[in-house]
Amino acid sequence: MHIVTVNEKTAGKAGNRTGTMVRREGARSFRQFALFVMIAVHSSFSQVTYSGNWNERLGSGPWGDKLHISSAANATATIRDTGTEAFVIHRAGPEGGIFKAVVDGDQSTIKEVDTYAPQILWNKKTVIASDLPDGPHTIVVTVTGTKNPAASTTSVSIVDKWTLGRGMWSTEKAWAWYTSKPWIVGWNFTPTTCVNSMEWWQDEAKVTDSILHRELGIGEQLGYNAIVVYLQYLVWKRDFAYYKERFDRVLAIADSHHFTMTPVFFDDVNFICDGDDCGNSFLGDQGEPEPGKLMSQWTASPGPTYVLSVDERPGFKQYVQDFVRTYGQDERILMWNLYNEPGNCGIGARTFPLLELVFQWVREIGTSQPLTASEWWGYTNPWPYSLSDICSFHGYHDYNGLQNDVNQLRCTQRPIICTEWLARGEPGTNILIDLPLLKRLGVGAFCWSLLEGRMQTKYSWYMLDSYSDPWFHAILYNDGTPYRPEEVDAIRKNHAHKTFNWVAGATDGSMVVKNGCTDPRYAEYDSMATIDDGSCSTLLPPLVVRGCLDPDSKH
Repeated sequence: MHIVTVNEKTAGKAGNRTGTMVRREGARSFRQFALFVMIAVHSSFSQVTYSGNWNERLGSGPWGDKLHISSAANATATIRDTGTEAFVIHRAGPEGGIFKAVVDGDQSTIKEVDTYAPQILWNKKTVIASDLPDGPHTIVVTVTGTKNPAASTTSVSIVDKWTLGRGMWSTEKAWAWYTSKPWIVGWNFTPTTCVNSMEWWQDEAKVTDSILHRELGIGEQLGYNAIVVYLQYLVWKRDFAYYKERFDRVLAIADSHHFTMTPVFFDDVNFICDGDDCGNSFLGDQGEPEPGKLMSQWTASPGPTYVLSVDERPGFKQYVQDFVRTYGQDERILMWNLYNEPGNCGIGARTFPLLELVFQWVREIGTSQPLTASEWWGYTNPWPYSLSDICSFHGYHDYNGLQNDVNQLRCTQRPIICTEWLARGEPGTNILIDLPLLKRLGVGAFCWSLLEGRMQTKYSWYMLDSYSDPWFHAILYNDGTPYRPEEVDAIRKNHAHKTFNWVAGATDGSMVVKNGCTDPRYAEYDSMATIDDGSCSTLLPPLVVRGCLDPDSKH
């Protein structure tokens, strides 16, 4: 049991948050929605008491955060719960005042926090105490009624946030890991011979070693260094020894091509649906792809019936911990994506209890790799970010949309990796400018598919059939021929140098500014430049495409 003191009047729903909310005077659900002061916990309820004058209003930060604001000296709030780290999530800005916080009444933990900043910073995390014994604790946050001379008011604004799981990496540890890596760039890999991940893992004849070597070799030649691989619970459940043997062989082949791997345990995405009714994954024949349709046979892992079954959870725990015990210290594993797009395909907030448990199960074992869960489409659910060591998201937007995505997610103060991107069309992805953008922002990037394959990833999502570009995902035909040679040229240029120039000693991912041409379409393009200083030519160099010029020839 921990106690956190924070001022608030009610425990209500904030803005456009989704999911089941619990209203209790003096208590709120850690499992269902955000707390403005957090302790790293896994708990059903926290006990909250309030004192002094506080006002509530909806902020305009990411996810429509609800703020609790007070300028009244000695106004306090207290939260009781269980955890190992105590910290405050607050707004910093020109009007920010000062508060004090203490853990368990221990005077050595008293920390004075100045929330002044020249510009508004949403969701700023300030740690009060870490490495606490895993037991009952109390945090008291007190408004001092004082301010930095530069601040316009003494106002303190505390932000509602979601609870964290035990054992989450500190931001310092996350950045130490990330800045030790080259630029992480790769793709979501399913062999071209498979319609989905189930077909891959259950049918060895579909995916031979030679197929893996060929397709991973193509990625290696383009300069990729990482892959995302989707696992399937039902295959493991049927024969875990067989599955682990297959997985180990794939891992070894990937390593031989200088790839690290990010396994995905659970996935709520399902393209086999009847209206809003999306079914479960299944063993056996996965069927043939529907002509002209993207990923027509893709199934969730393992699907809503399993995800919502409490009886299945012991099996889930064994599945997750079996892999983590075997590979949790393996340098060939880049990170663990525990849950892809939780809540998609109509499951919604009902998937959150399992999401939280998966993080808990992995942290019971411990890994040398970071943990993440990939949010999707609008980032209206902040919970995965509050559980993850590394922030991951899906960026199917244009240049400005990607910039906006990253700017919103900066509030997590953690390294950011885009685990899915690339959707051509209007207003869609332009590889020539978007890939350099992700690199300049210091964001890892995994495109969705490299070769079109039996998943037919050149086609668009069913609701976007009007996209103007003939190809949606994928970069190459199955034989390795580029869809667009200029895209492959830009990819090779960007992938040629993967070392970031980080600011010395920075723990927030700050990079040294390097002037130069930032557009790969220009002859003066410098893949390491972070700011275009006007050095790009005013004219694009002529694009030469070699091929047959005779329209009567089949070539």
